[in-house]
Amino acid sequence: MSSSVNYIRWIGAFRKSREYNLQKALDFELISKSEKACEKVFDLTPQVRSKIGLLVDRCAIIATFKGDVWSVNTTDGRLERTRKPAKSAHTEAFCRPIYRGVVIHYTLNRTAKRRVWYWCQKNQMTLYLITSKKQLVKVVERKRIL
Repeated sequence: MSSSVNYIRWIGAFRKSREYNLQKALDFELISKSEKACEKVFDLTPQVRSKIGLLVDRCAIIATFKGDVWSVNTTDGRLERTRKPAKSAHTEAFCRPIYRGVVIHYTLNRTAKRRVWYWCQKNQMTLYLITSKKQLVKVVERKRIL
């Protein structure tokens, strides 16, 4: 799979604890119906440091911005920007939570890769890997990523 532009909802709101972990963060994203902020990623070079994200379906994109915008969720689940786009390398977009699969970066550690693989299997989600050559490839077997 190749495209010069992809939209990725990066997962970064998890930490190493029993109460809130990677699987719970992914579960939350999957069941949440509110609009989300995502990154418009050019040539698979993300500006966000997270290594795990959800690949947003292009039909789910609501708005794009040339820069970073602060946003808040309204009471009806919609996103609303709170400022004009700030100049940055990060290009933001708003989307509905319609995902094509999970994206992991090749530098993600083995344990996390394994956990994401099993989560994808359990939730019938496609797993994609951003390779060292900045290609987005569909992962069809676990040994491909480990």
